[in-house]
Amino acid sequence: FPGVDVEGEGFRVHAGFLKAEPDEQARARVLALRSTADEFVIHGRELYWLCRVRVSDSVVSGAALEKALQAPATLRNMTTVRKIADLVRGG
Repeated sequence: FPGVDVEGEGFRVHAGFLKAEPDEQARARVLALRSTADEFVIHGRELYWLCRVRVSDSVVSGAALEKALQAPATLRNMTTVRKIADLVRGG
């Protein structure tokens, strides 16, 4: 998220891992969920969600993202993703 301090107070970044790259219609449905609180980037089979409020306060949820994608997604916060990456690297 260029220009955004994603480590800032109250910001949460989640990564969604998809089985297949979403088509243009699915991308459009996900991007239509954007708001002042929620922003999305899709890169290949990965979906990144910047949530500027507590996830429980967002109108977006994992279920809403899966519905927009019309496919399952495994969502994890970036702290968890970093910990898993460290484990895989033997750290």
